[in-house]
Amino acid sequence: MRSLQFRHDINALRAVAVLAVVLFHYKVGIFRGGFVGVDIFFVISGYLMTAIITRRLEKGVFSVFGFYGDRARRIVPPLVGLILALLVFGYFFIDPYNYEKLASSGISSLLFYSNIQFWQGTGYFLPSAYTKWLLHTWSLSVEWQFYIIYPIIMLALYRFVKARRWQLITIWVLALASFAASVAFSKSFPTSTFYLLPFRGWELLAGGIVALQFNDESTRDKRISYALLAMGLALIVAPIFIYNEATPWPYYWAAVPVLGTCLVIAARQTEIRLFRNPVCNLLGEWSYSIYLWHWPVAVAAYYLGYNHTTPLKVICELVILASLIGFGGYLVTMFQNLWKNQASEWPAPARALTAVGVFLLVLGANITVSADDGMVNRMAGGTRSIDVFTQATTDFAFPGNCDGLSDDGKVRPCRVGQGDGGVIFIGDSQTMQIYAHFTEALAQKYKTSFTFLAAHGCAPVPGIGPTLASDLPCGEFMTKAFDFVEAGNYSRVVLVSRWSYIQNVPNLDQTFTSLSERLIALTRRGVKVVILSSTPVPELDMPQELLRRKFFGYSTQDIEYEDRVAFEKELLKIKPRLTWLAETTGANLVDPFDYLCDERRCALLDENQDSLYSDQSHYRSRSVKGPLFKFLDGVAGLEDTAQRHASETP
Repeated sequence: MRSLQFRHDINALRAVAVLAVVLFHYKVGIFRGGFVGVDIFFVISGYLMTAIITRRLEKGVFSVFGFYGDRARRIVPPLVGLILALLVFGYFFIDPYNYEKLASSGISSLLFYSNIQFWQGTGYFLPSAYTKWLLHTWSLSVEWQFYIIYPIIMLALYRFVKARRWQLITIWVLALASFAASVAFSKSFPTSTFYLLPFRGWELLAGGIVALQFNDESTRDKRISYALLAMGLALIVAPIFIYNEATPWPYYWAAVPVLGTCLVIAARQTEIRLFRNPVCNLLGEWSYSIYLWHWPVAVAAYYLGYNHTTPLKVICELVILASLIGFGGYLVTMFQNLWKNQASEWPAPARALTAVGVFLLVLGANITVSADDGMVNRMAGGTRSIDVFTQATTDFAFPGNCDGLSDDGKVRPCRVGQGDGGVIFIGDSQTMQIYAHFTEALAQKYKTSFTFLAAHGCAPVPGIGPTLASDLPCGEFMTKAFDFVEAGNYSRVVLVSRWSYIQNVPNLDQTFTSLSERLIALTRRGVKVVILSSTPVPELDMPQELLRRKFFGYSTQDIEYEDRVAFEKELLKIKPRLTWLAETTGANLVDPFDYLCDERRCALLDENQDSLYSDQSHYRSRSVKGPLFKFLDGVAGLEDTAQRHASETP
């Protein structure tokens, strides 16, 4: 293999990738598929690592630990600098709860298992992602885990499988197995396939295949090369503008930008003017630093209350990012010169020990902050404030073992009361939200039962396509949920959802037509159907906002209420469809706004200035159990049940 040289085409790919990711995270609308930039980075990394390893193996100078050292020198120092800067910033500006979370993710990022930590927590595309300061480090963890395993595989292949053809076949087999697993599980276990190496390895291995299979440019036909380049660029650019957060990922769709990146690299058009312009050079060379710093800028804007995406906000974020990169570059240059002047005479072990010492110092600082609960004493009344916050965020009563489908693909109903009939509620987490209102005592009083079938982010529409709110197979779940209802003898079916999440789903009219047919079939059997519209969803995560304001000593007076019109804006597109659905099926449409709000505003805090909500989307169980949600008795038909029992009493 020819020796490695700087390639402007790969540098330009880095520029495209980081620009796409930044504009996606800064919510510039036309870059809805900008998350594919990470996949581009994976392919580039796989290509370069394979080229480096193979070249060193052929020269007889390859060392696994030497490879690890090279990667550490490239990746770790900027990451350590970022995490240290965030720790310093957080001491002054981040409340103890979120500061502890920052430190915890700092530990996992420095030890390169943050993808596993985030896999166990937040979905990448959910709104709560913007509370995770180091969420973007998941991709670095995936790459580092790949770097640990891959050189060992390559060394074993080089020693025991001499023929290049069989080495290549082995890499192809590994890549295809990883791709098949990614496709097979992207819909059933989407969080796993997004974050974990076994389902992402094929993207890095794809770059390795290019390095092994297209390593000779001497016989390359220029017409073929230009065709590969044009096709590759089209496959990269199109997903950036066509895909969105609802696109199942990685699934088959990731193959498009991955293939495009492979084609551009294979084309080897490194010297064309398109790739040699100053903007591409600058963005490509600084792509790693830009990637590291852009996400904390977005999270900081969200944390400090700048939630609305406006041109001015995006411009400010980009200016701040550029300033951080510029200042960071100056500091890096200064420290590099200082290091050269001061440490040039040091023996190599001393330099290595110094670097390891700095790493351990920053790691230890994160461990200290995490162990001290985010240095809670920085905040007046901090322990009590954290307790109040924790009570609010954990005040959600729906049983976890009833969410979604079981491992064998069956629905998991939760029932309150005795008997198989009664009322059944179907929907998303707003269905889970109202579970706390329906107690055993209430079921006994009215001699009925309440059954719940719910999955996070899944509107009660059989066959519904992917939505922005869920990474679950919602269509499959809801089809099975309605089959379950039709097989039972329920007297009332209540559909509950944050309906705005599906208003942009493709073919929604056709899907609603199919739903109406199923509801009509139920009403013909004498089943009463109720459609419960969305409850008010505030712009802010109320427990988080209250904690933040207490930390800074800000008043909460301006967040006691929110304008009702602002709440209802998100329902403007979907409300006519719900009205049509009720009219065509004979269902009763109930609007919670009529009970939870007055004519002008909706309450966010109770009389004690505590949050009525457990997060940004859901009322806490304490609120649902109280008089505020008394209207749910009518939704469940309990007044009708009471009248019927009264008439039956002699």
